[in-house]
Amino acid sequence: MQLASLVSERFGFKIPSGYMRMMEAGLLSAPAIRPKSADVPELVVRALATSDLQWLSPGEIIARVERQKRQVRVGAVKMQRYGMPEDDKAKGAALLDRGWPSDFVFIPFAERRSGDEWGWAPSLGDPFAVEPPILLVSRESEDARIVAPTFATFLFRMTLDALAECPHDAKEMSLAERVAMLRGSARAVVDFLPAELSARIDRVLDLPIRKVNVRVLREKGGKFFRTADSTYLSLVGTDWAARIIREELEDPRVDQPLRID
Repeated sequence: MQLASLVSERFGFKIPSGYMRMMEAGLLSAPAIRPKSADVPELVVRALATSDLQWLSPGEIIARVERQKRQVRVGAVKMQRYGMPEDDKAKGAALLDRGWPSDFVFIPFAERRSGDEWGWAPSLGDPFAVEPPILLVSRESEDARIVAPTFATFLFRMTLDALAECPHDAKEMSLAERVAMLRGSARAVVDFLPAELSARIDRVLDLPIRKVNVRVLREKGGKFFRTADSTYLSLVGTDWAARIIREELEDPRVDQPLRID
């Protein structure tokens, strides 16, 4: 069954058109490649390529939805019968251990390297809303929180976060390549945002970029010792970005502790 059909028939909501158009354009599946050079042709840059976010394919989304349904029905002990990889068993057990009701619906569409998942949460949606909110579910803890009221505002938030603080490792790629990737992956999102939000991103993209070196110190016996160094790129301050995100999201539920029971 196709993803859009499964979601519509089983969960009663339509996947946002912005998500579907981005998927059709290849922005949710293309690898985060280096920008155009003399030897490498320019290709589509994956949306939010500089964020710690990996988009799930439609097949992966459907598989995880079906897996959740089975796990809730049979319980953590019986998961062994399905021959699931250890990683999948751990995810299923974590969901069951939360004590969430069996009718709670969560449809993941992206994940972090740590295994945390972002997805639609129809169970938390306003019955009069056009689409359900976006939920972030932690794999390692019981933390779950709404991060955006819509998919478009999720894109806006993640893009602004990336423009405020983008990690850079010179061993992976040059500074020029990383800056081009940061700007390119942000511009890939702009056309899928409401006019006001895209205008804000456009204004940020016109700002000069800063290279910030961060040194972490540890104090011992009145003396300071360096424990780690890191570098990130920034077009705006993190405090400013956080304030703009709060203003635009306009949802009191965002980032509040959420316990589903």
